[in-house]
Order: sequence, then structure tokens, then C-alpha cells
Amino acid sequence: MCFLRKSMVVIVFVFFLTSNETFANTLGLQLNGISTHFSDPPSNAPRKLDPSGINVFNPGLGIDFDFRSSGMQTGFSPVTRIGFFKNCPDFFSVYSGIGLRYRALATDSSFIGGSILGGVYFTKSEVSSDDTNKGNPPQYEKKTLPLIIPTLETGFQFFEKYTAQLNLSYVPVLNLMFTSVSFSYSFL
Repeated sequence: MCFLRKSMVVIVFVFFLTSNETFANTLGLQLNGISTHFSDPPSNAPRKLDPSGINVFNPGLGIDFDFRSSGMQTGFSPVTRIGFFKNCPDFFSVYSGIGLRYRALATDSSFIGGSILGGVYFTKSEVSSDDTNKGNPPQYEKKTLPLIIPTLETGFQFFEKYTAQLNLSYVPVLNLMFTSVSFSYSFL
């Protein structure tokens, strides 16, 4: 079974595992963006934003289901997330996770909070670089990694049912910070 099919099977399984009679009331679209590497920047990153490759643009999309009754409701709520993006060496990566989100109001129309997700990440990553491979092209391997991702979130509400937010996620297994932007719609 190919890499993408395996990824989709796990994503569908996570949605069935987390679904119940009350469907998620808030649906979000996540626009994946920039990764900041704290150690070992990638040697082969076609979309690096600086010469050292510490910051890399990683385009992609994700879907976020939040089980709170409205986007501005405070407190804890279950959340599920799936998505894909192009990783630093330009391969498609797929992720899925479930967890908890906490949200507190900063003003009547803005919030701050965070989430912690556990899940799985499917990718291709560099095994050896040009530096360690004596002039040969880098070698890559498929990887399936378990994830625990803490995320700080801040945003605002507009037109009563919509929210926009900035997400800063730390990915411990990869030792990097990931920045994304989300737009959500509350069905209630």
C-alpha cells in the first residue's frame, strides 16, 4: 500500500474514533506556513527563507474540528485535526491528531488559549546530507512518527460566526516551531 493511502486510512480511522452523536460545531481551515528549526536546519530545503535554512516555508492545508458550541466559548473542548503540507525537502507529509483545546476571552471579540494534540505524522525525511555523504545526493526514508504537539493560539471573532487565529506549535520529535493561520466557522 502506498504512503498516501496508508496516511488516508489512519486519518479516516481517527475521525471515526473521535466522532459521536454531536458533530463538531466549529470547523476550521488551517493554512500551514513556516517552520523554524532550533537545531540541525535541513541541508536541502528549496523553500528556505534564509541562507542557513533555519526558517522554511512549508505550504499545506489542514482541517480542524472543535467540539465547542461556538468559536468564542471559553473553557476546554475536544478537537481533532488532519492535514498535509510540503516538508522542508519538498515531500508531502500527512498528519492527524486528537486532543484538548483551552480558550479564554481576552476581550469580547478576541481570545487566547492553547491546545495539546496526540497523533501521528507520515513523512519522508533526510537520512544523510551532502556533508556526510561525501558529495552524493542526500538519502531519504519514509517515516511514521508519533506526535505530541502543544500549540499556543490567539485570535479574534468577526461577523459573529467566524474566527481567525494565529497558531504557534512546538513539534518536540522534530525540534522545531511551526507557525500557521486558521479560519473557523461556528455552525451554531
